[in-house]
Amino acid sequence: MTVDDLVKGTRILLGVVDSVAGTCTAFDCDAGSATLGCVLQGVGAALSGEGVHGTERVDLGGRALSIECVGAGAPTVVFEAGGGHSSGVWSLVQPTVGGFTRACAYDRAGLGSSDMGPQPRDALHVVADLHALLRSACLSGPLVLVGHSYGGQYIHLYASMYPQEVAGLVFVDQRSE
Repeated sequence: MTVDDLVKGTRILLGVVDSVAGTCTAFDCDAGSATLGCVLQGVGAALSGEGVHGTERVDLGGRALSIECVGAGAPTVVFEAGGGHSSGVWSLVQPTVGGFTRACAYDRAGLGSSDMGPQPRDALHVVADLHALLRSACLSGPLVLVGHSYGGQYIHLYASMYPQEVAGLVFVDQRSE
């Protein structure tokens, strides 16, 4: 019997413990994808405390948002796309930033590879989703949030709601409030 045989059909949650937030799941090997590779990746993520690396769909309680993180270090830079754009708009910038720190871009609910979210899709729902995504993906502060155009209002609201998590804001062609 192989290790893959032992873990197949078993959901394995691996994580790091955050004394403020409680247990944070750094990696989730669901019953359909639990393999030795999945377990090894999860152990590495849990031990590093860095959370998601690469592209993941992170469960937010029955629906998932897609996030891609590259690089390592602090602060974590989180890219927020403008308007109806997906995270792909950051495809030229994100790898460059990932060369000197962790850089993450995500798809808001209903965009790219992310599932739809509750309606209405207003700024409060977007910020709640981003906060839940970052916590579930074990990506804690300090954060530098980068917002393009309409995404600027989301990062501004995030910083006002969670100031202890935000080290800085970068507005790229921000739409006025």
